[in-house]
Amino acid sequence: MVCISDHSARVDEARSGATIAGWALAAMVLLGAVATVSVGQAPGDARRERQEEKLVRVGGRVVTRRELNAYTEAFYLTPELREDMARRPAIEREKFYDQTHRNALQVLIDRLLIVEAAREAYFGSDGNTDMLDRLVKMEEERLTAKRGSTLKLRRWLNGQGMGLEEWRTMMADQVLHQQYMTDKVTSRARVAPNEMRRYYAREAESLRQPRKLVYRLIIVDSEGCEDDAAERRKAERVLAAIRDGADFAATADEFSLDRDSRPGGLHEVEAPESPADWLPPVCRGLAEGQVSGLIETPGGCGIARFEKVIAGGVPPFVEAQQQIREILRRRKAEALREQILAELRRKVPVEYFPAGRRIAGLRRSGE
Repeated sequence: MVCISDHSARVDEARSGATIAGWALAAMVLLGAVATVSVGQAPGDARRERQEEKLVRVGGRVVTRRELNAYTEAFYLTPELREDMARRPAIEREKFYDQTHRNALQVLIDRLLIVEAAREAYFGSDGNTDMLDRLVKMEEERLTAKRGSTLKLRRWLNGQGMGLEEWRTMMADQVLHQQYMTDKVTSRARVAPNEMRRYYAREAESLRQPRKLVYRLIIVDSEGCEDDAAERRKAERVLAAIRDGADFAATADEFSLDRDSRPGGLHEVEAPESPADWLPPVCRGLAEGQVSGLIETPGGCGIARFEKVIAGGVPPFVEAQQQIREILRRRKAEALREQILAELRRKVPVEYFPAGRRIAGLRRSGE
């Protein structure tokens, strides 16, 4: 019988910091890699053939080059990193990308080992996946509603280089991986109060915090504005609302251009002993708690509020408890995860195909 807990049926976004759908779609949005073209083949055919090249088999599952590229693009190659690597010498770029793909392949293998273990643990020999199928169906219905119809969803997925069945498989894998890690790792990685106190006694200095300056900044989103004048009028309305008593953080969440990456418009930066020696330009001339007028920023019209300066130093134990708990919990979770993976690597066969061996840097026996 399936034993996936009922709370998973809600597909809780807070559990991993992102929706299950978000993980897989982020990975698949960035599909694709440069393909070499063989003589006598159309470029599209050669590219598709290379994308479907088998790299490794984990139990009954096969990882293709396309899946590896998707995972690497989504979780290793940020836009900033891409831009930085584009400026590096070709040989340095090649070494970097080789190592990145090698790391990503091992992570994918580990994920599949856990997914295979989860299927065995939750479904056993009867193979009853009704609960899992319902969870995936819920996400599919949510995305269908967002896109407008099943046909539009299929077209959108095809535009990302995947079919609906492939998406369903990725969703199912993610549900199983998250649930298994929760049951086998997260729920067991508990930290006792005496462990936190011992850590504080030994490692207090490592918890030392730099002096910080805290401020909030709204970069007014210009969406819907026809020109600079309209953008400024919108910014003036936002400023007027704040001066009339509107909550600054809530206003930032509604109107700021970077509201997704900066909840509440919050910024924290390290500060020297006297903040007057160095202030972010948007805070200059402001006292703590004071709101600026309209200011020009690279992103558009801005409004800032200087919050406070946080003194540096080693925090007292009562303030450091949560940080210590998280440090120790992560250590325990990683140790438990490695124990599980070591056992799975002994039990589940992992077969490398030639292309996978090259990526992993493995040699055949006798080489």
